[in-house]
Amino acid sequence: MKYIYKSRTKFPEGLEEYKKEEIFKKFSEELFEKGNVESAIDEIVRKGIKFSSSEMIKGTDDISRALEELRNSIMNKFNIRDFLRKLRDEISEIARKMGREDIIERLKEGDSIKSAISDMENKPSPKEMKTHIERKEGYEKIENFKKKYPFLFNKGEVPEYEELLEYIDKIENLNSMIEALRSGDLEKVDMEKLKKLVGKRFEEDLRLLKEMKDFIKSPSITREEGGILKLTPRAIRKIGENALKDIFSVLKNSRVGEHLSSWRGGIETRYEESRPYEDDDFSEINIPGTLFRSFKRRMIRGGPLLVPEDFLVYERDRNVRTSLALLLDMSWSMSWNNKFIAAKKVACALSHLIKTKFPKDNLYIIGFFTTAVLLKEDELLYTELNPAEPFTNIQHALQLAQKVLSSDPNYNKQIILITDGQPTAYCYKGMIHIEWPVFGISPNAVRETIKEVKAVTKKGIKINTFMVDDNPYLVRLVDEIVRINGGRVFYTTPNELGKYLLVDYISKKKKVIV
Repeated sequence: MKYIYKSRTKFPEGLEEYKKEEIFKKFSEELFEKGNVESAIDEIVRKGIKFSSSEMIKGTDDISRALEELRNSIMNKFNIRDFLRKLRDEISEIARKMGREDIIERLKEGDSIKSAISDMENKPSPKEMKTHIERKEGYEKIENFKKKYPFLFNKGEVPEYEELLEYIDKIENLNSMIEALRSGDLEKVDMEKLKKLVGKRFEEDLRLLKEMKDFIKSPSITREEGGILKLTPRAIRKIGENALKDIFSVLKNSRVGEHLSSWRGGIETRYEESRPYEDDDFSEINIPGTLFRSFKRRMIRGGPLLVPEDFLVYERDRNVRTSLALLLDMSWSMSWNNKFIAAKKVACALSHLIKTKFPKDNLYIIGFFTTAVLLKEDELLYTELNPAEPFTNIQHALQLAQKVLSSDPNYNKQIILITDGQPTAYCYKGMIHIEWPVFGISPNAVRETIKEVKAVTKKGIKINTFMVDDNPYLVRLVDEIVRINGGRVFYTTPNELGKYLLVDYISKKKKVIV
């Protein structure tokens, strides 16, 4: 991929807004998947980020791969084994001239060249020994380096001494950088050495990666709590907003259908919208709009100061206030095909939608696996599936939903169930029971779940089920839930889940003009 390098000031001040948005969005996606802020940051640093077809920040994976390629090209170029063999022969020849047969034997047995030279340097020696004495520390470095790689550097040209030391330094620097990049410790990478070894291209990428990491760790996005990096409330709201935008981006050219509602709710005035007055309409009069219509009419055709057709009234809405329990399957099978990631996004989007558009509604998020737990929105973002709790306890989730909804003041209450599997766990006499499916079904778990569906139905609470799998046993169970409860069922995929769920929720919230 071709790089485009523009003159940039310090990130994030000098980085365009859309790039900061893209970085945060990419970080959010990784957080949905990883469930951990530090892991999400490490992942985006590892992968880098692409802003357009021609402009990107390379991640540490790509940078370390380039460094590995450079290192390997050097390693395949020089023959250190033969360099050391030739050097030992030279030192042995000098030892022979000095009558030091012991040195020759020691070199044959693998003694270090530096040790042999040190043992000879204080004795009268031939003139050519001077150069070897000056280089003995370098020889030690070369020998130690070769010991690290006994099966490498055995082919290619035999290098000169200075050239060999230079390339050993390069390889050691490259190894140090590769190790630091793989560990995610960017501060250990010497930027000047990186620039010298592989050029400005990767040095600038690494600088931007550091600044991108600092941006995500800035106080507006993350904060440390008990030694753990957490999101700020502002960042959580932003993630919910982005999730909502992503889900509805496919609907931007269409409108959600409206329908009348008989559910109870308060009446509110929409001051941003008006309509002509009609007989017996007791809505609030839009005085500025009415006067403007009067003025416009009299400018065109004259007439009295006010006539009935001049009057505008504000739209009035009957809001349907709802308390919603969102039951989110967290059994192990939800890890397949990104089902749980999609469900988490939907939960965050729904939470943001309710807070910003329907603030008088209440949302309760309940995660269920072998048991069921009530989740806060910020806890949801950090939630990961636990392989040690792989079972599906819909019954307990319904019990918990009834508990939170029964204490909620809103009149209208409903349950949304997101699942991909039939019940395999249930509660009985204060104990959690696990039941492996027999011939595809867990009869006791199903029986106890249906009992709880009937209890929910008696309280007038509807259950709408969103299935992200077409398991025939699950289909049979959900059909029974619909028959008993009268709610609806949606068969969908992870990619379509958010669209169907949120469109359905909003369609229920559409107003009735009164």
